[in-house]
Amino acid sequence: MVNSYLIRSEYLKDKRINSYFQEKGWVKFDKKKYQDPTLIYLEGMSIYNKDLYNYNSFLKNQISNDKDQLTDKDNLPKILSNKYQLKTYIINLKKFVAKKYKNLFKTDKIWILKPARGREGIGIKIVKKYEDFYNYLVKDIKKINFKIKRTDVWVLQEYISKPLLYMERKFHLRVYFMIFEKNIYLFPHYLIITAKDKYLKKYFDNKDIHDTHYANSIKNKIFPEDFELDDKKIKIIQEQIFYLFKELKKNIKRMDCYNEDKNCFELFAADMMLTEDFKLKILEINARIGVKGLKVMNDKYNMFEDQLNIVLSKLFGYDIGENLFFQI
Repeated sequence: MVNSYLIRSEYLKDKRINSYFQEKGWVKFDKKKYQDPTLIYLEGMSIYNKDLYNYNSFLKNQISNDKDQLTDKDNLPKILSNKYQLKTYIINLKKFVAKKYKNLFKTDKIWILKPARGREGIGIKIVKKYEDFYNYLVKDIKKINFKIKRTDVWVLQEYISKPLLYMERKFHLRVYFMIFEKNIYLFPHYLIITAKDKYLKKYFDNKDIHDTHYANSIKNKIFPEDFELDDKKIKIIQEQIFYLFKELKKNIKRMDCYNEDKNCFELFAADMMLTEDFKLKILEINARIGVKGLKVMNDKYNMFEDQLNIVLSKLFGYDIGENLFFQI
């Protein structure tokens, strides 16, 4: 039997892909010669290509919708303790009683509203006053194109008003991890994603100050090597991330493959912030990972090859040697 691969990536070069597989005796999938590919690996917009889900593959880098337990923001409070989360309320607009939340706005706390199944940061709103909270959920969101079907569940979350800063900017760490079978494999280098402008605890409608997205970020910055912290503080951050993932592994339920696939794995990205006193807080977990930041990590650390090394060594018995991912 000939093993074949079908790869769809917006940044991996054919030469790199072919070199990896050819040394293992694999061939590029040709639908004229083979009924189904052994491996399907999808990134970027190809994830949404329904035609690529018509094959019966031995292995695919996509887990079924069981992963919603990770990626839906209203599920995070169910699988992680308060230690790693900000104060959070889940709001179902079908049962929305606004006055239940009125007392939350009698303090100086700042809150952020997010659609539980949102994408691309669409619809996120910082609110300080009850009137703004009420008007946004009752009136304003009707005018927004969320690019998703369900917008009835929202997360009201405490806003970090005293964040740790990087180059005087608000930032979050993008922590990559892979799920394969029952295990979590954590990557030890994290992408630093900053806001465009320097941080000010005001002007909350100014997204250049308060939103951290890769498009506006200072580019190509990696934690810990590009972060000027002493070893003790770096260790404090890394240990919190490690124990967060240990808790995550303990609490998530089994994740199955799509019906057409015999085996599966998937790379995820957890976005995390740090308070100025170095307390780690998780924001969200993403399955649809932006390829620009992923390209930076892959060019520097060969994440593509390391993922496959782990999976193919288990399923095909290849001797892979060392890799950067470590098992939780």
